[in-house]
Amino acid sequence: MSKKSVQVALKTAVDAGRITKPKECSTCGAGGMIHGHHTDYSKPLEVMWV
Repeated sequence: MSKKSVQVALKTAVDAGRITKPKECSTCGAGGMIHGHHTDYSKPLEVMWV
């Protein structure tokens, strides 16, 4: 999958309530702008929230 299609798949899942976007970074616990980081684009719903 392309980077864009993976981003769209994740946004769709978050909007549908299938995935919950946390309010804090999963690495350091800071709040603010949290982004889903994909380490493997073949797994679009497996993200690290940073």
